Amino acid sequence: MIGVAASVKALMVEPWDALEVILARRSLTSSAVLGVAGYYTRTLLLSELLFAPLGGPVACLIGNGLVALAWTALVVTLVCVGARVTGPREARWPELFALWGHTQIPSIILSVLALAALLVIPLASWRDLDGGWVLLGIAVAFLLLLWGLLLKLDAVRIWSGRSGGPLVRMLLAAVILYAALAWGERSALVERALVPGPALEAMEPTVTPVVVRRELVTLPFDKLTYLVRAPRRGEIVAHVPAGGERGFWSSIVQRRTRFIGRVIGVPGDTVGVRDGAVVLNGRALDEPYRVGRGHWDVAATTVPAAHYFVLGDNRGVRPGDYQGGLIPFAKLNGRLTELGRTRWEFLVGKGRW
Repeated sequence: MIGVAASVKALMVEPWDALEVILARRSLTSSAVLGVAGYYTRTLLLSELLFAPLGGPVACLIGNGLVALAWTALVVTLVCVGARVTGPREARWPELFALWGHTQIPSIILSVLALAALLVIPLASWRDLDGGWVLLGIAVAFLLLLWGLLLKLDAVRIWSGRSGGPLVRMLLAAVILYAALAWGERSALVERALVPGPALEAMEPTVTPVVVRRELVTLPFDKLTYLVRAPRRGEIVAHVPAGGERGFWSSIVQRRTRFIGRVIGVPGDTVGVRDGAVVLNGRALDEPYRVGRGHWDVAATTVPAAHYFVLGDNRGVRPGDYQGGLIPFAKLNGRLTELGRTRWEFLVGKGRW
């Protein structure tokens, strides 16, 4: 423990010298452990898709260690490729790997602090936090992220021996490669989408987002499953809202904005709604998740091919308020993951989904 504290202190006070000492030791094991710890939360969503169907949450948590290790190696590989395509490369992959795990120490510290805050501060108190505490948390997170970025920059400079223009070109190539990787992940595997207040209220009547009191909440959605099979009745899905605000920034946010609802009817079903209660194929549907009282009806309709009938659990909100009802499959953008449900429980203080 003393040795770890000394290493952290050295990376804070004299990061260049500390990284040179780490490089001289070339300890791949310690770097691998730190890399897994640093990227563990980053890769949880991918591990849920890969391992949860095989062995549930336990398999997901155990398998995520391997996925986080693979992600660490992948990031190091992208930097190496960036170095190769932008000029001669004398340094080797193991040397950068030996450094990279230690650049994750700020991320590890941030994760530990966030977990400690969740354990110490009661959930109900998050909504009443003073603005000063919120700003302090933001400042600490920003400083730790900045420290991590500077450590990565120093590690790449020491490893490559480059500076100035050659260093900038190498970093730019690595960033482009990483952006391409992130785009592929978002397009085919997992999307972290922004869900607006009206869409949240359609699922739960007492939603009060607590994270910095935002009106938009980020939730993860599994896109890979719907590339393999069709949506199933009862699943919580994200769908792309029609239209959107104009303007550069608004268009960027709108592209990530998703509404949510529960699949009620699949192709071939006949679905109707009477006073907010669903009638499926001529029979009242058992809906233990339904909340709120609805004073609205939907005439019985047969769900056409490549369409799904989606409603919110809170029937006090009409479908038109969150663009529910018949939705083309092309507009569905994945299902809410179990991690997404856990995040929801944190935000609203209940696990209704």
